[in-house]
Amino acid sequence: MDELSVVGPAAPPQLGIRKAGSDLFLFWPSAVTGFTLEGTDSLTAPTWNSVPYLVVGNETQATVQPTGTSRYFRLRK
Repeated sequence: MDELSVVGPAAPPQLGIRKAGSDLFLFWPSAVTGFTLEGTDSLTAPTWNSVPYLVVGNETQATVQPTGTSRYFRLRK
């Protein structure tokens, strides 16, 4: 065995956020595939719901309206 390599799992993508006007944009690199964006209003017994997103250039983006006191998001594979 001259050429043996062991590769571990890839690091999950970084989820970013930016504000434009009254909108918030959640984003991650479009080269990273196989993830879905989910959101919930509470981390106490959370109910995770899919958040729609689309690919724009080199980013996958979701536009969210800030509502309520808090909202939580995750990328799930």
